[in-house]
Amino acid sequence: MESQISNNINADELDEETKEKLKGDKIGDTLYSESFVLKTLLSLSNLKYTEEEEQDLCFLWDMTLEKDVCQLLFRLNYPTLATATLVNCVEPRFIEILIGILANILVEDCEKMISEQEIKLVMNEFKTSDTEVLKEILRFIESITYFFPQHLYLIEDEETMQQMEFILKNSQNRELISRTMHALVRLTDDFQLISNCVNNNLFNAVIEGFDTLFSSETQCLASDFIIGEESKQMLTFFNLITNTTMYANEYNNYSVLDAIGQSHKLSDTISRIFKYFSEETNLFPVHENFERFINDFDLIIFTANFDINNSILDLTLNSASCILFMLRPYKSDVLSSYNAVLNFLGHLIYTADPNLSLNVLKQLKYNITIVVLNSLRENSKTFDFNISKKLTYLYSKFK
Repeated sequence: MESQISNNINADELDEETKEKLKGDKIGDTLYSESFVLKTLLSLSNLKYTEEEEQDLCFLWDMTLEKDVCQLLFRLNYPTLATATLVNCVEPRFIEILIGILANILVEDCEKMISEQEIKLVMNEFKTSDTEVLKEILRFIESITYFFPQHLYLIEDEETMQQMEFILKNSQNRELISRTMHALVRLTDDFQLISNCVNNNLFNAVIEGFDTLFSSETQCLASDFIIGEESKQMLTFFNLITNTTMYANEYNNYSVLDAIGQSHKLSDTISRIFKYFSEETNLFPVHENFERFINDFDLIIFTANFDINNSILDLTLNSASCILFMLRPYKSDVLSSYNAVLNFLGHLIYTADPNLSLNVLKQLKYNITIVVLNSLRENSKTFDFNISKKLTYLYSKFK
């Protein structure tokens, strides 16, 4: 699980007031005081909004980056105390912090426990319109999905899914949309979410969320795209589309497969990313996320009902051929990425009309086309599809 980014206080920069909080009995190997934790938790029984209360809770939130602190909070039954406080708490900032602390300790590598009732009490807060609270609940959902999959049925109800879809369709907060997609990726990994939740409504909501995230950026990807935050968000989106495609294929949901295959947004974005990587300065050094993009594209395009000939063949075959040509001299160093591109090209040749493939290949430099055809022939026996006849036809046109 991803760690919560925090503004945790540096021990060398503590002011006098903070040092007072840290005096006394230390928690494990940390500088933190157990008595401060106890005092803060006791205040939950009569929590009222003051700056001091907020500062103490925020400080405790930062402290949960330490494993020893998380272990202490579980020993002190923090999930029970926090969820009991939520019942009567109306201050969004406190709700955010209480759930944020809970999400943090649930992902820590220590003995942990949370009851069904406590999960329900947290999920009751998902009705809120407060953006910061929603972000923390989504982190909480990821924690439950990953560490307590036996309780997933408490999350995968219609109301929760409708709220996620509403966020994707209506929110203008990029971080909230990205966090929602991230939670949905976690939920749909390994078919954990019940199949009827993965439907056309969800797919359409994801596409709308994508439009908000990338309405302008996808027109032209920045030169540093692959190393930036935009790339991470884009990859999360394609991870989610990949999982959705796998669900639709596994459960024979042909309407979802059709919707994915007919999405101009998907085909346009896939083509743009291929074009981006076809530039040598963008391809090298080969980033770890490059292969993940290619593998996602491969599964989405050739599992969903894409009309290869009329949607993406021209640009993807052209770009993928150039990419393979550039990777070929460094094959031994980037073998996994090279094989991913090769498999994608094999799928294209296998699926597309050979005459249309020929037209695209003839637009390339002769040496690029020959390298591509030779590479496909050398590796044809490793594919789980037979392209020998189409390769023979294409070779005959380049003699």
